[in-house]
Amino acid sequence: YWSHRGHHRRALDYATEAEVFHRAAGRQAQQSLDRLSAGNALLSLDERAAAAVAYADALQLAEASGQPYPEMAVRVALARLDPDGPDTDVHLRRARSLSCAGYGVIEAAVTVEYGLHLLRSGQVEKARELSEVGIRQASANRYPEVYATALCGRAEVAVADGDVVLARRLLTEALGVARRMIHEGLIRRTETALSTLPDCSRQVPTVTPDEVDVELSDRELAVARLLRGDLTQREIADELYIAPSTVKTHIKSIYRKLGVSKRSYAVTRAAELGLFD
Repeated sequence: YWSHRGHHRRALDYATEAEVFHRAAGRQAQQSLDRLSAGNALLSLDERAAAAVAYADALQLAEASGQPYPEMAVRVALARLDPDGPDTDVHLRRARSLSCAGYGVIEAAVTVEYGLHLLRSGQVEKARELSEVGIRQASANRYPEVYATALCGRAEVAVADGDVVLARRLLTEALGVARRMIHEGLIRRTETALSTLPDCSRQVPTVTPDEVDVELSDRELAVARLLRGDLTQREIADELYIAPSTVKTHIKSIYRKLGVSKRSYAVTRAAELGLFD
């Protein structure tokens, strides 16, 4: 309640108090969720290192409890803490493996987060599919926070797809849900996403090669050439012996220089400009 309303220090105090009670009662699963709540509050207070410790403790407790729900919730939080981290794929795959346990709400969150993970690696089509499944799961379970989060995830995929109109519609709906909940974190997320949506006029290349003077660095050009295949961002990173996060940075720079926001458009524009010659 307090975390939703932006009172993160108070939320941390309540989570800590609850953890003391549940530890005394020997309730590891609930204690794990208390540590998760504490980690969320710490992250909102920009105390990332302390949040990481809290999440690690929560995961240990969740695994010891043997109950799927807290483990799934904690692994999603760890994936969100470090989206490009080396363990993110492990966390999300493990969470998905537990998704047959019948916990519809957290399963929706897992589905959406895994979709965004695939989006970061360049698998737009699969990310689109999973984000739509996540919306249906969240809607069926009537949990507004996860539903709004799912809408935000689908909007992110829509931007990568070049469909800014759809992204704006999804984010507007998510913002309405967040405001009805008085969920400050989601309100900020959706408002920020809406404010940073690219101009619709930039979604489809509209200029000829002669009208553009584009110069990609040697590394950007190497990345652009690999974008022509079906390689994920991680596979491109392995091919070039660089970090996935570096590949992501190069791709953003390529999109900016070429004036596009979609992989296929970037490849088409680069070919039109003769950058692959």
